[in-house]
Amino acid sequence: MKAKCTSQQMLKVIKRNMEIKADELKPEHNLILAVIGSAITDLLDKTHRRSAEAFFNHELFHGYCNLIGLHPEATKQLLVQGGFLGA
Repeated sequence: MKAKCTSQQMLKVIKRNMEIKADELKPEHNLILAVIGSAITDLLDKTHRRSAEAFFNHELFHGYCNLIGLHPEATKQLLVQGGFLGA
């Protein structure tokens, strides 16, 4: 599977779908975004891909999404469309 953009570009797309606006972000929101961003990068690495895929299917990811105003399934769909996750 080949990604259609970089992991940083994908994270920007995901950020645009957050219910929390950029000027309302707190340090803990940025930390969660960094974790999600790291997992996106790991999807491109053969060594870490399986654990990253497991993260995006785990309830922890859903909890993180809820904390920062993202819809988990919509976020995963963006990752599929971007070529980071399989359908």
